[in-house]
Amino acid sequence: MIIGHNYKNGSHFGRLSKLSVGSEIFLTNAKTGERVRYEVYQIKSIASDAFSALKSYHGDAGLTLMTCKDNGTNRLLVRCEQKDAAS
Repeated sequence: MIIGHNYKNGSHFGRLSKLSVGSEIFLTNAKTGERVRYEVYQIKSIASDAFSALKSYHGDAGLTLMTCKDNGTNRLLVRCEQKDAAS
């Protein structure tokens, strides 16, 4: 899980709400340069205290991105599934 602020200027997770199911996300290992490709399979809004929603994953290698929304009363969860290592 990676949690970040969503600034109005688009920095950090400011554009997380622009993703849709099927969007691709790439993470790069800073030490090795290896890139890993993830695909969004679920986007949902949860209450800020709904921690049970954080437990489930789709597949063996998952990634959850989370940020605040609605002035901090809710959280935006973007669930991703690892597809492959990219070049």
